[in-house]
Parts: sequence; structure tokens; C-alpha cells
Amino acid sequence: MRLLFTALACLISVSLSAQGLSIGDTYQGGIVFYLDGNGGGLIAAPSDQSTGAEWGCFGTLISGADGTAIGTGNQNTIDIEAGCTTVGTAADICANYTDGTYSDWFLPSKDELNQMWLNLHLQGLGGFANYGYLSSTENGINLAWVQGFGDGVQSSYIKYNANGNVRAIRSFVSTPGCTDPNATNYDPDASEDDGSCEYLDYDGNGDGCVDINDMLDLLLEYGQCEPETQLDFDGNGDGCVNGEDVLNILVEYGSCE
Repeated sequence: MRLLFTALACLISVSLSAQGLSIGDTYQGGIVFYLDGNGGGLIAAPSDQSTGAEWGCFGTLISGADGTAIGTGNQNTIDIEAGCTTVGTAADICANYTDGTYSDWFLPSKDELNQMWLNLHLQGLGGFANYGYLSSTENGINLAWVQGFGDGVQSSYIKYNANGNVRAIRSFVSTPGCTDPNATNYDPDASEDDGSCEYLDYDGNGDGCVDINDMLDLLLEYGQCEPETQLDFDGNGDGCVNGEDVLNILVEYGSCE
């Protein structure tokens, strides 16, 4: 009988391997839309900051605000804020945005904006409108780049037009830690798993398997009914540690290594 239950426990074993961040995950104030492969990436704010903003400073060439690549949006925004004193421009809105925790937001560059369209909007994520979203990439003295989120086309936008949508973004760097929510030391701020996850040890007899024998030992040690007390192993919350809780623990944590 012991072998039978041990085999069953092995068959229903649950993988406890930790996973890192994925596109579309909610993380550090927004939605992950780009990963750099080194534990860092870009996050979009969960909603638009404006639906009627101008790029600003028509007739003025903003030195440095012509970065197009992924990773240039922040510097573009800094340069726009330094070279254009108009309040309420798309870049100014992003630079002054805070979600209550993070305040290092910026207007995305042309290529960063396209990643949002590809990885979020086309996947039905982010709540974007099918209108033009402004980038921080200037395109000459009177124009800047905009991307239509209805068709994905990028085109020039007259700086003084005040009908552009704005979505702020921020970057994050690799933060090693435990990324598995099932672990006892799960770190919600970790972006890259470092193998440090720790788990509850239900292998009471130390044979390398969490099986029915461990569960029976657990029931014998902790089995009780105390309606006024929330028990550690009372998985279904009925005030009793009983066979049902034992089976639930076995299904969740059963493993053989």
C-alpha cells in the first residue's frame, strides 16, 4: 500500500520551478512589454496619461531628441524637457507622471512605441485606443513621430496638433531574487530568478518523496478541530485539519526526487 501511494504521489507531483517575467506581466507600476534578455526591460503605464496632447515647441529643433532605438526614450524626454519649456507637452506629462510609487516615467521613443503596439495592443493588452500615440522622437523642426494604434503605421505629426494620445513608460534593470509565488521567500520585485526559492518541507520522513505516509504523519500530529482557530494546515478553511486537507497538500506538493 505504501508503494502504491508513493507512486501516486509521484504521478501527481507538481513542478515548483520558478519562472522569470514575461511580456504582459504586471510589474513595478505597469505592464511589461519589452524584455532585454538580461533581466531588464520596459514597462507601460496601465492607462493613457492624455488623449489630447501636443508634442510642443513647433518651429524649434530640440537638440538630442532624435533617438529612435529601444533605450533612447528616456534621454529624448530629458532633452525635450530641457529644450522646450511649454507645460503640458507629451514629454512633460510623462516626466511628471507618478503612479504613487514610481516617478521615473518617460515618453517612449519611436521604436519603443512600436514594441508597445506589437506586444501589448495587438495582444489585447494595455487598454490602448485605436488612435495615434506620440513618441519622443523628433522628426525635424516642425514634426515628430507618431504611431497609429489602429493600423500600426508610423508617420510624421505636426508638433502643435493637440490630439495625440500619450502613454508613459519606464525601464527596469535585472533584480535577482525568488520569482515563484509558491515559495516562502517570494520577492514580487524580483525580475530574474536566482535559484534562492525556498519551499515548505512536507517530506517528514526524509525519503525524498512527499507521499501519503508524510500526510498521515501530518494528520496525526496536527489533526484537530478548533472552529475558533485558523490552523496552518487547514487548506479549505473549515476549522479542521482532516483527510481533505491532507489530500489537497499532497496534490499541491506531492513530489519524488
